[in-house]
Amino acid sequence: MPQVLTFPRITDPRGSLSFAQDLPFAIKRVYWIFDLSSDAVRGAHAHKQCQRILIAISGSFNAVVDGATFRLSKPWIGLWIKPGEFLDLNDFSGGAACIALASHEYDESDYIRARPTWNNQPSIHAAPPAASRQYADWQYADEWRKEREAMTYFEEWK
Repeated sequence: MPQVLTFPRITDPRGSLSFAQDLPFAIKRVYWIFDLSSDAVRGAHAHKQCQRILIAISGSFNAVVDGATFRLSKPWIGLWIKPGEFLDLNDFSGGAACIALASHEYDESDYIRARPTWNNQPSIHAAPPAASRQYADWQYADEWRKEREAMTYFEEWK
């Protein structure tokens, strides 16, 4: 299950500053997405080993992780995505920008692009109860299934 991280925030009359330190992994890569249309869908993959922390630096967007929706809109809030967690980003506001802190350098062989399916239907936005899930081409299906049997769904920071 993804984890919400709250970074320190310092505010004074000049503005606000936030920073990340003592993260759950060493950062090997930083990337960002911007100039997004409101109907864009980004992500559409999981990773075998790479972990990511996503932060909405500007604007807002949904991070849909294994069917659970998180609304990211505050630059002092991060979402920690662990290996095996399937991610889609959507519903971008005007001027939205996302920065990602990653535990690994880019490696195409680390990507899992086969979308998990539920009742043999691919799903981007909602996951039914864990008992009805089926997985397509999922190397870590048993571990993944066990970790998500108690999944709860979130709607946060709207």
